Amino acid sequence: MKEIRRARAKHYSADGKIRIVLENLRGEDSVAALCRREGMLPNVCYRWSKEAPGADKWRLADDTTRETISDEFERLRREPTLKEVVADPPLENRLLRKHVRGWGGLRMRYLACEKIEIIRLVEQYHLHVSCRQLTMLLLRVNVHLGSHTRRFALRLPHHNRYPFSPIHKRPVYEWPNGTRLAVTFCNNIEVFAYRAGLGSDSAAGTAPQNQRNFAWREYGNRVGLWSYLDLLDDYGVPGSHNVNSLALELSPDIVERINARAGDEYIAHGRTNAERQDVLWEVDEERMIAECTQSITRITGRKPEGWMGPYLAQSDRTLDLLKEAGYSYQLDWPADDQPFWMKTRSGPILSVPYPLEINDSPALVFRQHSGREFSDMAIDQFDEMLERSKRYPLVFGISVHPFIIGQPFRMRAFRWAMDHILKHRDQIWITTPGEIAKFAAQLPSNVLPRPD
Repeated sequence: MKEIRRARAKHYSADGKIRIVLENLRGEDSVAALCRREGMLPNVCYRWSKEAPGADKWRLADDTTRETISDEFERLRREPTLKEVVADPPLENRLLRKHVRGWGGLRMRYLACEKIEIIRLVEQYHLHVSCRQLTMLLLRVNVHLGSHTRRFALRLPHHNRYPFSPIHKRPVYEWPNGTRLAVTFCNNIEVFAYRAGLGSDSAAGTAPQNQRNFAWREYGNRVGLWSYLDLLDDYGVPGSHNVNSLALELSPDIVERINARAGDEYIAHGRTNAERQDVLWEVDEERMIAECTQSITRITGRKPEGWMGPYLAQSDRTLDLLKEAGYSYQLDWPADDQPFWMKTRSGPILSVPYPLEINDSPALVFRQHSGREFSDMAIDQFDEMLERSKRYPLVFGISVHPFIIGQPFRMRAFRWAMDHILKHRDQIWITTPGEIAKFAAQLPSNVLPRPD
């Protein structure tokens, strides 16, 4: 369209407005910028052109006449890609009545910014629709219900991996030893690049990568890890280890020590924490998962069944790729205190609770809590969850990093939390995420529902 602006009155037909947006909706312009460029104020209602004599002066030369039959909405409603967007029968009835009478009148006005927003929604989900169908979508999203009342059905982007399920409406079950509180001790064994890539800092969250923070993190694999494993030996509890595959390649002594411990578990944690997978293209992420899995299997003699991504980061396709790579559970979705099933394109995968808050990295590094504060947090979390477990089965976990908790002054305070938790051995199930996943996978679907 060579000319989209009216000389005086800013009136556009529905098709005209949609065509304007589709031709100009390129790049990352904001709604306000688009409106300004097209001479449309985002807070002003622009009227749909009337299909009546005298309305031609409000239409562009190539506008089409809006002769719409009453069954168009029903045909649109049957479109599979639009079924969820236009599936409100009561609203449909109101639309049909308005639709038959025509498009004009004061009761059919819409904000320019709202028209642009619905088209953004359509393009985001790659819906292949015509201008005529987009006009119907505008009706579905924003219908004038009176002279001043307006309905706008905002649809947020959603993952569609699991349905909403409040915990108080779920079936109650018990863990294998008859208790209702499972307890896990998770450790992260990571390796980083020297002066490059990603990595936290002991003093500042945005510090550049240098020899100081590299050496601080290296302390974990040289000293802190061995003190932590000694602590687990002292208390006689199993541990789960989220491992970068390159860490095991570079430090074979780690594998020797963990393999000698009874009940410990390897959980795949990417190749290195110098990278994150949510920024990779799908083919690169698939290769990263495969390389990590093959390396851990070869070095340890055990194929990992669980996954936790570096920085708990996932792309939109990670769950699908993990399921296709043979993983039975993952820890990247801290959305619950119970395990739950998630959809993938190749079948369901379990999500096992992982402690995002009772985690020494965000608590001690980013929020700068002390070791005693972290110990108090763990004790309070445990006591409250033990009380709540009288009603529901729950998972309590602590996550640590050897370069953080392995510092002697912090480990001294951490022992207080361990002492407190393990005084309640007869009331808890001390286990690993893998054992939780195996138990949960055997629960019937009427207890732990699987996605369709």
